[in-house]
Amino acid sequence: MGVSPETPDALKEYMFGPKTLAHQFCKLCGVPVGIRVIGPGQEFVDKLSDAGKATVEKKLRIVPVNLHALYDVEWEQLSIKKDSD
Repeated sequence: MGVSPETPDALKEYMFGPKTLAHQFCKLCGVPVGIRVIGPGQEFVDKLSDAGKATVEKKLRIVPVNLHALYDVEWEQLSIKKDSD
């Protein structure tokens, strides 16, 4: 069994601390696959400035993935874009 967007049931999620991130692991082998960003609660976000709200919205669009868990990755073909935030 492999893990893919078509097989979300192959993942097990664990949340720690403030539970704003769901760490995803393969149910079969335990390899860390990625993180589902949940973010802070709405009550917290409502208290932020407009700039703070924009930052939270931007951060919620991030999809962290463990690239080492992917098959057939052409490492030299990857383009890494770094954000200043």
